[in-house]
Amino acid sequence: ALRQKSGSVSLTLHSLLHALGPLGTNCFLVISGCFVYGSLMHSSVSYSDFLRRRVHRIYPFFLIVLSLYVVFSLGFPSASRLPHDPLRAVTYVAANAVLLPGLLAIPPIIGVSWTLSFIFAFYLVSPLLVRSAKLYRLPRLQRCAVLVVLAAGSRYLGAVNLDSSRVRALLAGMLVWELTDWFKQRERKPAW
Repeated sequence: ALRQKSGSVSLTLHSLLHALGPLGTNCFLVISGCFVYGSLMHSSVSYSDFLRRRVHRIYPFFLIVLSLYVVFSLGFPSASRLPHDPLRAVTYVAANAVLLPGLLAIPPIIGVSWTLSFIFAFYLVSPLLVRSAKLYRLPRLQRCAVLVVLAAGSRYLGAVNLDSSRVRALLAGMLVWELTDWFKQRERKPAW
């Protein structure tokens, strides 16, 4: 391993980038929460159509990358993360294929795929919240109160191995949409 001198520019840059990584992920989740929630609040698309569109956007590319990883793992077993036992390896790949890492205590085959798990879980739950619970019918302040209560309650998700800060980032995105929509509504109203 290459050692870097304490105080060196490369070590400082590495430390800075390492610290900014989670910030970038959280920004991505806030933006995702904002856009998905906004699309649900303004459209009457069915739950199945909503999920089908999201699956078509995410899943094919993810399966291609996952398949490539499995093929390379079989070709280069010394660099593989797959278990040596064939049954455990198939189970592990299947758990990754259905996006369980990040939601359950399963290490992802592809390091960043846990974010897809969170996004896809959000795709499953958010239409239920907005459409089935008729959140869109509530006045804005009540909707915001529901989102704040969900964010406060999300700290208890650690008991089921969910990273509550990621859930709060998605909920923050939903609140960002509410705020921006409120400003848009104010701009449309005549000042008089």
